[in-house]
Amino acid sequence: MTDPSRRSFLKSSALASATLAVGQAAAQEDKAEAVKNAAHAGGSDVIRVGLIGCGGRGRGAGVQTLRADPGTKIVALADAFAEPMGTFLKVAGAIEDVKDRIEVGEENQYTGLDCHTKLLENEDVDLVILASPPGFRPSHYMASVAAGKHVFTEKPVAVDGPGLRLTQDANQMAKDKGLSVVSGLCWRYEQAMIDLIDQLRDGLAGKLMAAESIRYSGLVGRREPREASQTDFEHAVRNWFFRTWLSGDFCVEQFVHDLDMVCWALGEYPSSVICAGGRETREDDGNIFDHFAANFVFDSGVKYAASTRHQAGCENRYHNHVVGTAGVCDLMRYKITGHGGTTLYRGKGAKTPMHQAEHNFMYEALRKGEPLHNGDYMVDSTATGIMMREAAYTGKSVTREQVMTSQERLFPETYAWDSPVPTQPVATPGVTTLG
Repeated sequence: MTDPSRRSFLKSSALASATLAVGQAAAQEDKAEAVKNAAHAGGSDVIRVGLIGCGGRGRGAGVQTLRADPGTKIVALADAFAEPMGTFLKVAGAIEDVKDRIEVGEENQYTGLDCHTKLLENEDVDLVILASPPGFRPSHYMASVAAGKHVFTEKPVAVDGPGLRLTQDANQMAKDKGLSVVSGLCWRYEQAMIDLIDQLRDGLAGKLMAAESIRYSGLVGRREPREASQTDFEHAVRNWFFRTWLSGDFCVEQFVHDLDMVCWALGEYPSSVICAGGRETREDDGNIFDHFAANFVFDSGVKYAASTRHQAGCENRYHNHVVGTAGVCDLMRYKITGHGGTTLYRGKGAKTPMHQAEHNFMYEALRKGEPLHNGDYMVDSTATGIMMREAAYTGKSVTREQVMTSQERLFPETYAWDSPVPTQPVATPGVTTLG
């Protein structure tokens, strides 16, 4: 049975945020009451968390959410497969500072492709962490918000246009309900990066004119061998990273961090992109590419060159630069240098473990009755990655509007373990089209 005082605290927090958003006069009274309740709740109220997706990132987020607030407990787990839940309980259960706040009975461990639905029916769960493969994320997010849960969602939030639109609908519903939505685009919560972006906002590099991202690395992703008992659908889900309908391709699943960082620094999102890409060295049985090289155009006239690759045996390199009329900002080194070579600003490096910081901020705000909402930028950054992918797949210029209105559904609306796997051959630039 749900503790009425705890439920009252969480509802009053959500109400305070919702009323404040629409500017009603009663908002200040509600907010004040929420803060009062939250101050009391800080010592006694427990926020009960459900983890949906117990793989590597889910395990990390689960531990971080427990470390973020002493009043949190993980009370439910959900995953398509039983093994990741067992690994979470074993690994997190051995961590001294969090193990006593993992209270997950067998009845609250849910498996199957509908595992999220089962967890969301648990009225004791107040907040959910969404860490399943990205293809599942739009429906998991919408179902979580519809169930009245606060949400921490990993990136990206969709793999196609229909998923982006469903996420936008869930964003609006979360705003209407006053629910907290925090994104796993973690650079937004790294304090040294926040300080650096503030310097750009203050004009230290002058008017921003161009940007460049390079993220070159070796092969990423671990393949699981096919077992005789697996259906095609199960084998695909277990190897989700290598399939566009499940991961979005790596320019969406991984490179979204860099796209988000640079667009945040520029203060705008691109309107169109042209991109070259292909699959030259991959040997997995999926359909994702292994390299992309894009040129984004912004309505302001800013140009942004962004390239990434996963190819073994090649030179690795990683940087994000923004160029202004007065200097160049090296985002990864927290440094702004004038065009004459003078150092205009130098940060001292990362100040906060960003994956932890996003959880810290989430609970601090929730306790104050001011839930955070990152929904808009997590859609925009995901859409930027999808623009890049579709421009590479088609060999044509792609606009944001095309992606946001696309009817091409990569991830199926309904599915089961015996469902056929979506047919998605490796894209052929100049032949493949965007629906």
